[in-house]
Amino acid sequence: MTRSVDLLVLGATIVTARPDGLVIDNGAIAVSGDRIVDIGPRDALEPGYSAARTLAVDGALVFAGLVDTHTHLYQTLLKGLGDDLPLMEWLDACTLPSIPHLTPRMCYVAAALGCIESLRSGCTTLFDYMVDHPNADVYDAILQAFHDVGIQGVLGRGCEPSVGPKLGGQLLELRPVGQLAMPEEIGDLFVGHLLGQVGDHVAAVDEPPVLPVDHADLGLRREDALEAGAEFAHLNT
Repeated sequence: MTRSVDLLVLGATIVTARPDGLVIDNGAIAVSGDRIVDIGPRDALEPGYSAARTLAVDGALVFAGLVDTHTHLYQTLLKGLGDDLPLMEWLDACTLPSIPHLTPRMCYVAAALGCIESLRSGCTTLFDYMVDHPNADVYDAILQAFHDVGIQGVLGRGCEPSVGPKLGGQLLELRPVGQLAMPEEIGDLFVGHLLGQVGDHVAAVDEPPVLPVDHADLGLRREDALEAGAEFAHLNT
């Protein structure tokens, strides 16, 4: 008796990433919904399943999706500009001048294209560090691109200090998706990358809902934040 599944992937070399380093030649994968329900040698697995869709991928490699922990998706629009420049000159000449001109539509297109490129390169999860921008809609546009492309995305929102280098006891609250606008007055505050969304799910932290970032170059010391009663949230990748 065979088991019905949605998808059978047949003939691939499967790199399982198991601790024992198992690699299955001429393997098979059975998928039901969004779950892998079985994996093994093709000869042993295929007879036990009937699938709505079958992919013959002889000669291909199948492996767990890669995780890209540092991207700037808006820069997808800048590819090819200043390729001959050193990093800091490129930032000054190309990247930084472009930021004030970014629109939500531009950020959406850039993020969608960057996500598609990531998927085609084997990356199924990415962490996008988006620069500070006065129009909070650009962040929602990037999150929308994550959703539309279907990638697992985490948005890191960049914020700059507005007055001075010290924390001053003020902390910025995490906002849910759709409410990412900065407060009008931030004061002596530096808050770094805020978690926005993972896939379709809003990232959440326990009270108090704050996420200061330890960034010595910008004058915020971890000791200052702790003295002000901050709690640090860590992203393990």
